[in-house]
Amino acid sequence: MEEKDFEYLRFDRDDDVLVVTVDKPEDDLNKVDAQMHHELAGLFKLLREEREARAVLLAGTEKAFTAGGDFGWFPEFAKPGYAAKIRLDGKSIVWNMLDVHLPVVCAVTGHAMGLGASIALLADITVMSETAR
Repeated sequence: MEEKDFEYLRFDRDDDVLVVTVDKPEDDLNKVDAQMHHELAGLFKLLREEREARAVLLAGTEKAFTAGGDFGWFPEFAKPGYAAKIRLDGKSIVWNMLDVHLPVVCAVTGHAMGLGASIALLADITVMSETAR
């Protein structure tokens, strides 16, 4: 995946810092659905190859970093093999995040639940605003 391939992750560069914002415009809580889960799996693979930045700042929107899984997505898990695929993607997110050679700073405002909380906890540094939950 390349930066242009992401729908819910926005990439900006501020000098040597790559700023990645989780931003799902139709959902101000940035709930994780299949597309966002896929993009988060691709994000950390992409960051492992990043050579221009000296650090990564990962943030959400003002209301939420991510409020966890979208309940509307959950019925998909009943399909044969689907849960196993998502579980493998989840492991990929964790292992690839741990393999990013750059410091990953997570800025949390609003809700960080489920996968969002896991990512915040795995970051090298996590900064939380007073609105973080």
